[in-house]
Amino acid sequence: MANPWCRLWADMPNDPKWRTIARVSRQRIGDVMAVYVHLMVCASNADERGQTQSFVCEDVATALDLEEENVTAILSAMQGRVLNGERLAGWEKRQPLREDGSAERGKEYRERQKAEKERLKTEGEQNQTQPNAQKRPDTDKDTDTEEKITTKARSRAEANATATRLPADWAASAEDIEFCKTERPELIPAQTEQRFRDYWIAQPGVKGRKADWPATWRNWVRNERAPHGAAAGRPAKFDPTEFVNRGRPQPGSPT
Repeated sequence: MANPWCRLWADMPNDPKWRTIARVSRQRIGDVMAVYVHLMVCASNADERGQTQSFVCEDVATALDLEEENVTAILSAMQGRVLNGERLAGWEKRQPLREDGSAERGKEYRERQKAEKERLKTEGEQNQTQPNAQKRPDTDKDTDTEEKITTKARSRAEANATATRLPADWAASAEDIEFCKTERPELIPAQTEQRFRDYWIAQPGVKGRKADWPATWRNWVRNERAPHGAAAGRPAKFDPTEFVNRGRPQPGSPT
């Protein structure tokens, strides 16, 4: 079973009555407030809440490490201020009934739990419905995808229709040679042309057909590997020793 509760009013720690009671009883304010807390607990546990008949000065003095006469003096100074005989003043105003509205609170708690379950259930149903509602846009996306596939297939078909094979006597044009020299000066245009022609003439079927052979040539040039050794079209590497000794007779050579 849960322990019973009692309430303190909001300005209880700063209530000026404690200073008055402390002055009259010649006790410390902290001891006065501590004794009052014990009175409240006693009144809360009483069969008739608010009554303090079961309050024992000796027990409270022991609990607070005070002399019993100090507790008695405090109780005497409390009379007419916070204590009326054996009943705490203002108990009915500040304290609830023993049930403390527990039945009503229990009802409210159950209602809140029920409302929360209903809310979760509703959200779950909405979450299940939402994906179904989003399926329609997915159909549109599928349609878009099919249209793109159809468009690409049509473009490929048109490209294949205009594609041709590389003529057996194909030769790079002056524009093709110039592109090779400008784009890849380390290549030898004649060798690049020969490899290009041999490769594409040997390709079978659709793989050997292209819609734009000049573009195919440009891509070939860009991807062609440079020849080994000193590349054609590239200036020789500068040799400072050879430059300094230019024109001088070499050792062992006839003068």
